[in-house]
Amino acid sequence: MSVFLAIVTAAALPPPSEAEIVVLAQKMQFIEVDIKAPRRKGVLVLDRCRITKGSGNSELDAVPCEAAKMCMAETPASRKILELCTEDRSQVLLDEITARWRSEREVQQ
Repeated sequence: MSVFLAIVTAAALPPPSEAEIVVLAQKMQFIEVDIKAPRRKGVLVLDRCRITKGSGNSELDAVPCEAAKMCMAETPASRKILELCTEDRSQVLLDEITARWRSEREVQQ
C-alpha cells in the first residue's frame, strides 16, 4: 500500500520548471557512478552499477546505470568503450527526460 501511495504521490507532482530543469541538468554532470565490469571469458560483464554521489533527483540518478545496461547489451570490447558509450547514452536519456519535462510543463500551462 505504501509503495502505491509513493507512486501516486510522485506522479501527481508537477514537472520541474525550466530553471529547475537547467539546474538538474547541471547537477547531472556531478553524479558519481561506481561501475564494476570485469572481463569473464573474454567478455565484459556488468556486475554492479551504483550511484555514489547523486543529483538529488531519482529519475536523473537512474540515467547512468540505465545507460550502462543499454551499452552492455551491445557487448563492448573494452571498459573505455563502455565508458564512452555510457556517457553518450546518458546524454541521450537526459535529453529525452528534459524534453518530456518541458512538454509536460507546456501542457499544464
